[in-house]
Amino acid sequence: MAFSDTGMRAPRRTTGAALTLLCLFCAACSDNDGDGPTPFVATFESATCEMPLPEGQNPANVGCGWLTVPENRGRPEGRTIKLAVVTLAATGTNPEPDPLVILSGGPGAWAIDGTLPMFTGDFAAPIQSKRGIVIFDQRGSGRSQPALNCPEAMSYRDALGILTTTEQDAEIDAQIFLACRDRLVREGNDLSGYSSAATAQRVPMSRVLAALLLAATGLAAISACQPKPLDPKAALIAKGRDLFFNETFGGNGRTCGTCHRQEENLTITPEFIATLPKDDPLFVAEFVPALKENFENPRLMREFGLIKENLDGFDSLATRFTMRGVPHTLALGTSVQSPAGPRTG
Repeated sequence: MAFSDTGMRAPRRTTGAALTLLCLFCAACSDNDGDGPTPFVATFESATCEMPLPEGQNPANVGCGWLTVPENRGRPEGRTIKLAVVTLAATGTNPEPDPLVILSGGPGAWAIDGTLPMFTGDFAAPIQSKRGIVIFDQRGSGRSQPALNCPEAMSYRDALGILTTTEQDAEIDAQIFLACRDRLVREGNDLSGYSSAATAQRVPMSRVLAALLLAATGLAAISACQPKPLDPKAALIAKGRDLFFNETFGGNGRTCGTCHRQEENLTITPEFIATLPKDDPLFVAEFVPALKENFENPRLMREFGLIKENLDGFDSLATRFTMRGVPHTLALGTSVQSPAGPRTG
């Protein structure tokens, strides 16, 4: 895929700041004390836009390019990867310096092909009139390079029609995902660099936002990385936090926080799952007899961090389901207000 430099030149101040702040992701407000690896400074390269533009968007306001970052941030001197980035320049005469940066869900959702088309001229106007918008495919997904796709799974799904038992289907799924993982490793991909934790860079979100503001405003780093003042709506926030992490709603013992773990950047990974005790609510399908069938696939959960979701209702739990990763909640505030109704991934 190529990207053009259309719309990337001055006076596009907001999108320029966006590219600067993306390049500072790996260096600003880090915990490096001088003893660890030298922080990697990302670079951006403009390229030709080949994807269809959202309806009503002026081509002069759309820019594309590649953001080069390390595959494994623990080894900044190692292999690099490219993130596909699209920018929508602010249309107002006096735009805000900080852009809106869209993080896709999933994890693994294709933001450029899936989210970008929603930002039509009319839909984006209330935001774009005040600030630029940055949309990018997270590492390993969409148009970013490399894209960790699993054609093995697609070829199997294309052949559906053969009747199998739940146990046979679970075994086939496990074999498919293991084969995909093994192939990706043989191709030289360091899969530890593509987890949700790696995507979030293991940096608290408040620090990431501080880095963004630092890039956009030029404030002193020492002040930009200080904790923000107490929110006047602290009581409401505390109530929401309690609901998210403690309320089971009379269900199976899980809470929202059972899968969206605060200590794992609001998601779960196989490495994190392996550290949990056997009686953790995440494993209710293993120790609650009534949930042992058609509730979860413990093997796929432990091996790949996949959970079972019945998107099409509960009339046929054994045959109508989706295996998916746990999406982070960073863009939930905008997801629930999408034109097509609430979206969770």
